[in-house]
Amino acid sequence: MPKVSVIIPVKNGERFIRRALDSVRAQTYRDFEVVVVDDASTDRTAEIVKAYPDVTYVYRERSEGVSVARNTAIRAADGRYIANLDCDDVWYPNKLALQVPILDQCPEVGVVYSDQEWVDEEGRTVKVVRCSNWPKSWEKFFYGGHNVGPSTMIVRKELLEKVGLYDERLWTNDDKDICVRLYDVCQFRCVEQPLVKRRLARQSYGARHQQREEVLNSISVFLCKLEQRKLTRAQNRYLRREWSYYYSDRGKYFMERGQRLLAMRHFITAMRKDPLVAKTYGRVLRCLVGSA
Repeated sequence: MPKVSVIIPVKNGERFIRRALDSVRAQTYRDFEVVVVDDASTDRTAEIVKAYPDVTYVYRERSEGVSVARNTAIRAADGRYIANLDCDDVWYPNKLALQVPILDQCPEVGVVYSDQEWVDEEGRTVKVVRCSNWPKSWEKFFYGGHNVGPSTMIVRKELLEKVGLYDERLWTNDDKDICVRLYDVCQFRCVEQPLVKRRLARQSYGARHQQREEVLNSISVFLCKLEQRKLTRAQNRYLRREWSYYYSDRGKYFMERGQRLLAMRHFITAMRKDPLVAKTYGRVLRCLVGSA
């Protein structure tokens, strides 16, 4: 039985999946298995992955999003530790060698992550991102300042099971949601050097696959889940701003479909949640003059 299960969710990833798999093969730490879950790809993803005979390949005939794909992989995994890798990212060869010993030696630590090198779609370095004590947004307010990129994360499988795995209603913010819940039950540790090349896509998962409705619904579910927690004043303020962004984006969605009255209702709600979000006012103006 392998100690580490590397899980790779993929949808139409023919352009990058080979590089991701090769970066796993190049690991100096060798006690791992690889599970690829294909979220109903229609390109050459299956052909490419099946050329790696040591990889477990699971094909889902209906696309249900990245959370379902991750959970499918976790349930198929035999390892004690789960290491995420998004199909368009690449690991440094020493990633597992530096992270696994921390979990082996520190039982109080449940999640180990690392700094990241951000690259563009052609693989050119954009910047190196230091991820511990991150001063922004969700990381700052809801899980201790840890900026845990999905491809940097290795986590104890038993803890994922304890918190209920990934929320399958979420097509976005699934990584933030799991980190919020894991932070309730364990410590996080950062390896303060880049171990992942994270590819910055021009569009989000939902936009690339024409699933904006699912993405918007996911944001609402995620924010509702946070509202159910006991929140500090700072968390409440931040959450109101995120609700404002959500209602503004939902209004834009309706405006683009010609549903201007419904769009205006959402823009008004956005301004009530946080009147300082500037982009909402521009959208209101475009809605009033009839320009999407």
